[in-house]
Amino acid sequence: MRLQYSGSSDGTLLATFEQYSSGTPVFPIYRSTDKGNSWTQISSVTDTHNGFGMRYQPFLYELPTAVGDFPAGTLLAAGNSIPSDLSSTELDLYASTDHGASWSYVSTVATGGKADPTNGQTPVWEPFLMVSGSKLIVYYSDQRDPNNGQKIVRQVSTDGLTWGSVVNDVATSTYNDRPGMPVVAKLPNGNYVTTYEFWGAPEGGFAVYYKTSSDPEAFGSATGIALKATDGTQPKSSPLPGGEGKPMRLSMRAEHDISVHLATLSPKMLRLTGEIADGWLGTSFVPEGAKEAYFDHLGRGLADAGRTRADLDICQGAEVAFADDENALRAMVAGRRKELAFSLGGMGSATTNFYNNAYSRQGWAEVAAEVRTRWQAGDRDGAAGLVTDEMVLATTLIGTEDMVRERLRVWRDVGVDTVRFYPAGESLDARLATLGRAIDLVRDIEGEAAR
Repeated sequence: MRLQYSGSSDGTLLATFEQYSSGTPVFPIYRSTDKGNSWTQISSVTDTHNGFGMRYQPFLYELPTAVGDFPAGTLLAAGNSIPSDLSSTELDLYASTDHGASWSYVSTVATGGKADPTNGQTPVWEPFLMVSGSKLIVYYSDQRDPNNGQKIVRQVSTDGLTWGSVVNDVATSTYNDRPGMPVVAKLPNGNYVTTYEFWGAPEGGFAVYYKTSSDPEAFGSATGIALKATDGTQPKSSPLPGGEGKPMRLSMRAEHDISVHLATLSPKMLRLTGEIADGWLGTSFVPEGAKEAYFDHLGRGLADAGRTRADLDICQGAEVAFADDENALRAMVAGRRKELAFSLGGMGSATTNFYNNAYSRQGWAEVAAEVRTRWQAGDRDGAAGLVTDEMVLATTLIGTEDMVRERLRVWRDVGVDTVRFYPAGESLDARLATLGRAIDLVRDIEGEAAR
């Protein structure tokens, strides 16, 4: 987000993202005052209302005009407050009156059930904020209606504190349809457009649809239209090699050479990474199975482009956490089983889960399939119970200091060039301390290689 209504701070860029790999989830706020060339974390949006953690779908917005007691230039952050067992969802609103340096809870827009995208569950997701006149509108995805697997709704407030009734903007007559992820903008002609993904569309996949209206509170009566380019291209979720989706292209020259690292998992996308990218951002990575699961596919892409392994930075990331003893380690591993079960069972679409596929290629095909089956059937505890200690430890840097050191050696020996740490800790100081210990281990291991 670029500030436009904040006086001397206009032009400042702010960014946030989901951060829930360890500790209580927060939305970290980063600031850039040099057009994005460098970034500094200035604050975090923390869950001061429930204490669960701000886990999913952060959205930042700057008020262009006053709403209630909030002046123009007030920053708003909306997101999903969800406990660690994913048992409930709550769309909460936070505000900052000092350009993002500090945040305070304002109100709760909507509450829902389990953070589970399966039809029949009742969560709320994906808030999007916009001001119209003196009113603040929140558009979001809603699974609470028994007549719709998911629909897009809105609520309106004149002060940011209290919210009006739920109104449908995109709701079909077919229960299994799942329109979601709404985005709204004002067009140059004064009309408004909303775009959304549409699982269940005749075009297949998560086809992109749009509606237009002269009133941002009247999308419900507008007709949804599938987005289609003049060359016939119809975007459907992520562009895939050989698929119908097409990538976006910049219409302006880049100011600097930009290193392109791709986070890919499927064999075809890994091959494309080897062919065109400067680096690979690995995840779900088991070094003992990495050759067949990842490196062979990357190597084919390198060969296709006449490149060598030295042309590709293998940048592997994982959570790092230090346990003082075996009891602490057991507790750490137990706390991460459900998170891994969610990746294996709840991510992706109804037919494709790249995380599940990656684990399957690395020796856990049967258990990964059963975890997904149980998760999709609603047996979350049963799915988590199938996740073994080995599965958690194989793809993380969790353990005693000696265990983490040895795991980093294994990473080095299989060909990891750059390490991406997600440090555990309940506070910023704790996470920084964990990060410092991990960096010291990397330096020690680099010193071993140099000797």
